[in-house]
Amino acid sequence: MCQVGCFLKTPRFPIWVVCSESHFSILFSLQPGLLRDWRTERLFDLYYYDGLANQQEQIRLTIDTTQTISEDTDNDLVPPLELCIRTNIGSALGFKYPVGNNQTAVQDNVKVSLAFGLSIATLAQSVGHISGAHLNPAVTLGLLLSCQISIFRALMYIIAQCVGAIVATAILSGITSSLTGNSLGRNDLADGVNSGQGLGIEIIGTLQLVLCVLATTDRRRRDLGGSAPLAIGLSVALGHLLAIDYTGCGINPARSFGSAVITHNFSNHWIFWVGPFIGGALAVLIYDFILAPRSSDLTDRVKVWTSGQVEEYDLDADDINSRVEMKPK
Repeated sequence: MCQVGCFLKTPRFPIWVVCSESHFSILFSLQPGLLRDWRTERLFDLYYYDGLANQQEQIRLTIDTTQTISEDTDNDLVPPLELCIRTNIGSALGFKYPVGNNQTAVQDNVKVSLAFGLSIATLAQSVGHISGAHLNPAVTLGLLLSCQISIFRALMYIIAQCVGAIVATAILSGITSSLTGNSLGRNDLADGVNSGQGLGIEIIGTLQLVLCVLATTDRRRRDLGGSAPLAIGLSVALGHLLAIDYTGCGINPARSFGSAVITHNFSNHWIFWVGPFIGGALAVLIYDFILAPRSSDLTDRVKVWTSGQVEEYDLDADDINSRVEMKPK
């Protein structure tokens, strides 16, 4: 079966071989900027050539991606070439045309994943020295179980994260109020994914994130190089590439909570708290007891949990190389 555009996600030239009407033809554009400037994608021309039909006249098709169209309930009524342009060519250019229910499909997963990862890396680099830049209750829980923060501070962080998520989602709701069917990024299970599978995906996605946070902020390690915030951001992007098709990729209970509150929809919401918390706890067990065991006894750990220390994140105060998370002194 011929799939148009399957190898043309980022073509060098705006030329596509099309299999339509049971034979091959050509679609091309005279605008090279179509491949490097997203503004060009709003309105552009495609030219069609069908050698089999001995075409003598120029066929120019104007594509307007800013408009939505009424869809026929019977897909057989859609001309094959039009359907090809709306789906395969759109995917090759990096966006999708309105193909159903008069709604425009979302951007591809790579763009969404990179947006999440780079934003986390930027925030961690910018405010890490102020608060530690947890930004995520699962990360906060992991650092709590790893005895790097007190219980009180962890609770305050989680409350602040949830409040911030609600405020941010409310702002987004106001900005995008004209969009129909806007879920505001609410996480839910995809079709065919049951609650157990969704829980497992959230556990795996969060486990690798919290494990990355613990490993890249461990000052006992002398082999660390590069940027810890960037590594954490890439870990977030990896989690989204893994899970976004199945659960929307929660891995951050606060973000899931903000969208659920504003949309008044808590369907399967428990998964996006239980899964990340289990994943964060497992990451602590793996790192602190298997990959990099610590010698501190229970008394030291309880001391940190209840009252913290002068340097809250230092479990072994006498060890100058003890782990310190990005934090204020």
